[in-house]
Amino acid sequence: TYARLSREFRRMQNLDLFGVGEDVAAGWMVQLGGGADLRALGAENDRPVFRLDAQWARFLGAGALVGAALRQHAFVRAGGLENARVAAEVYGFWQPSRLRTLAWRLGAAGLLDEPEPLRFSLGGDDRLRGYRARELSGTRVLYWNVEQRLLTDWRLLFLRLGAVAFVDAAAAWDTGEGLDRHDARLGGGVGLRVGNNKAGSTVLGIDLGFGSGTVQVAF
Repeated sequence: TYARLSREFRRMQNLDLFGVGEDVAAGWMVQLGGGADLRALGAENDRPVFRLDAQWARFLGAGALVGAALRQHAFVRAGGLENARVAAEVYGFWQPSRLRTLAWRLGAAGLLDEPEPLRFSLGGDDRLRGYRARELSGTRVLYWNVEQRLLTDWRLLFLRLGAVAFVDAAAAWDTGEGLDRHDARLGGGVGLRVGNNKAGSTVLGIDLGFGSGTVQVAF
């Protein structure tokens, strides 16, 4: 492997946790990796593998960040790729006040010649709230999530309470198929966040999501 990185850290609060300091990083990172499956070491075939991880993020003022990430790996055999996976995502947040944060992400991912159990499955609490688990399945996915978080100072005994409102959209389809509206879902809802500072950074999330004719609760 070979890696280069540059990082700038800031200590922030009330992004994902309640009142606990969180390290947030901007900067960039590139990591290249290579190797091989070898029959001499028990593999079924001799085949090289290569991998790339890259990430970039930038602070926008005192309370905002935007970033992008790319990750891929693939084996090479007989001039082609197999067991290959690539994922890309752009993301960010804006914290206009101490207790409010708007977070979002937009991503895509794809598989090539991967086993059936490794297909992408969206639904439940995996990028598509408001629908049952594995509502969408495929070798290609697109997703978009936006979440408004309100981490309040309200307390119930030793528990600190917060809330979220969210919108999730996703699509999944198989290699060789075209993307159409039957492969896509849109959902939204609200949620409760319960934090326990006495136990460190413990946060419980309960989301009530509404889809097209469906209602789901996600923990």
